[in-house]
Amino acid sequence: MAGVTEINAAVDAAIAANEAGDRATAITKLETAAMILAGLPDQQQADAELKWDRAAIDRMLTYLRRLSGTSSGIQTTLLKPVLPS
Repeated sequence: MAGVTEINAAVDAAIAANEAGDRATAITKLETAAMILAGLPDQQQADAELKWDRAAIDRMLTYLRRLSGTSSGIQTTLLKPVLPS
């Protein structure tokens, strides 16, 4: 069963991928870390030496998804149309 070591490794790999400009891999690695963390019992999380908590992983995912969407041309804000006068 995957555990704390794999979570830390996945987040570290995500950071390295992002630094290399590979956001898709970074997102995939963070999703992996989030899924492993979700499967850990609370006590195991408390006893372990997690370098990253669930909130930090979620913030990184949100940030990278937003960056990924804007770089691929996806509009992330709602624009109000301007009607001709």
